[in-house]
Amino acid sequence: MAGSSIIRRMVVMAMATILTGCHADVAAFRVSVRAAGDEYTLALRDESRRPLEEEALVSGALEDAPRFRIEALPDEIEDAQIEMIELELSGDYRGGTVEIGGPIAFVGSYSRAVALAAPYQPAPDGDTVILRLSLGDAGAPVAGNALRDAELVFTARAEGAYTIEGVRFLTQPPPPQVTLPDSPDTAVFDARIPVVSESGEWHFPNVASLVANDGDGLRLQYRMAQERFNDRNDRPRITLDLRGSDGENRSLQLYVRPGAQNVIVRPALWQDDTQSLTVRAAPEEFQLLQLAGTSVSEDSSVPIPIEMSELLRFPAEQWRRDDFELFTWTLYPDMLWIDTRDYEVQARFFRRLAFFVEKRGFIGRLLTDAELQGRHGWNAHNYRPEGLADFFNAVRSTNFPINEYESQLREIVLQRGIIVEDDEGRFLPGRGGVLSVSQQSFLELRRLLIVHEAMHGAFYEEPTFRRAAFSYWDELLDPRERGFWSDFLSWMTYSPDDRYLMVNEFQAYLLQQSERSVRWYFRSRTADRLKNAYPQRVEQINIFLRDYPTTFVDAGSAMNQALFEAAGMVGGDPFCLQPLPDS
Repeated sequence: MAGSSIIRRMVVMAMATILTGCHADVAAFRVSVRAAGDEYTLALRDESRRPLEEEALVSGALEDAPRFRIEALPDEIEDAQIEMIELELSGDYRGGTVEIGGPIAFVGSYSRAVALAAPYQPAPDGDTVILRLSLGDAGAPVAGNALRDAELVFTARAEGAYTIEGVRFLTQPPPPQVTLPDSPDTAVFDARIPVVSESGEWHFPNVASLVANDGDGLRLQYRMAQERFNDRNDRPRITLDLRGSDGENRSLQLYVRPGAQNVIVRPALWQDDTQSLTVRAAPEEFQLLQLAGTSVSEDSSVPIPIEMSELLRFPAEQWRRDDFELFTWTLYPDMLWIDTRDYEVQARFFRRLAFFVEKRGFIGRLLTDAELQGRHGWNAHNYRPEGLADFFNAVRSTNFPINEYESQLREIVLQRGIIVEDDEGRFLPGRGGVLSVSQQSFLELRRLLIVHEAMHGAFYEEPTFRRAAFSYWDELLDPRERGFWSDFLSWMTYSPDDRYLMVNEFQAYLLQQSERSVRWYFRSRTADRLKNAYPQRVEQINIFLRDYPTTFVDAGSAMNQALFEAAGMVGGDPFCLQPLPDS
């Protein structure tokens, strides 16, 4: 017992406790508190200054309710989460009902009222009944420190008298509150994970219990200084060592992003039976703020937060639906990913939308199912709030029939705030956007498509990067260079008349591969495909390549630098987590 703790006071108002047909003998009064497996006995003083023989006697006949003050409350209790209060009443019960008929309230710095009614069935010896009264909303615990500076007060409305034999505050373990000695003002970790901290290294030897108790993953929160994101050839990173029960190690490189960030690591996706985690090789500017468990909601409408490398490998067998799953990008929580079982499900979601928003010759048109027959949308998709709002406004204003997946999409984006509905029933752009890939894509194609769509996500979410892309398109590309890009994207069936679409695809195609691959991709692969598609323009394409030998490399360099400074990532690699060789 922490007898030297500062005196604290608590108030509990127990109103209208009724015992029919009962009288009680005077008895001593005690309070005990159970926290994290330990029990603490607390001394109470009767603030009403009644005679000793009347202490703990609660009766409606008393003019003033008995008031008790806790004289020593252990620190462990103030830091704990109180689940409920347990009242133990004793007396000569002869049947009838114990009823808590009107509010129990904490008053003081915390305000809460609860009503409870429960039938009383006497124990065999007929002299004890225990009532458990939840304190928080829907059974949620109440922070012990919310009850500081309070008294414990009991009142009753009933004839006769009865005795409170015991009062117990039942608690949960304290919330995550382990602070690192080298950053006491910021770092917070789950109390169930012992942590050993050295300069630039943190060791958590018991993450297995955290994942087992709290879900499937570990949420790692950190902060990284913005000034470290100038040289894209020196990307800040840390190393995560996952150690299994068999002693095997799996090491992951975590490329960090600027500012305060969250990343979720699901150990089971990398190795079996992870027991411990070590965070090491951290740059001087890196701060580890928190480590806690995280779980997937059972509600399939709540997206699963995920990092891109784990999206790539997240097993469809763990989906909450058979045909698609919802994810959000931990780097950009407003960006929704819809992963589909196959291209058919994806087409049901997005094909009509693709033609309406970005297909050359179809923008603004709602195609019927018959008109869509035999037409291909994309194998991956991205949509900003403006396009989604325009599409669903057109559907509503024309009473156009859409399929069940499109209806689900409308509800999903409304729920996520990607579009919003005004008082007149019109859809307006919200925040974030929608990205989509499919399980039907083979692994390397799936990876490429995730990268390409991720670049669109960064374009939507990073204003400075988006401005840099528009500036390069408008000011640093001359008309012939913009003409090449418009021809290429038009051949890809994008509408060349949509400037926003052109700039968005310009940066995404540049950044869907590593910077060193940009020259080959455009001067060889893309140029050859255009020559095959337009044989009459072969000479024109060759002249352009001769006159602009570095156009793609220059653009790729500029877009990579802008992306790195804004988001800490580079072309071809939106993945934070990457396994290290020989691990």
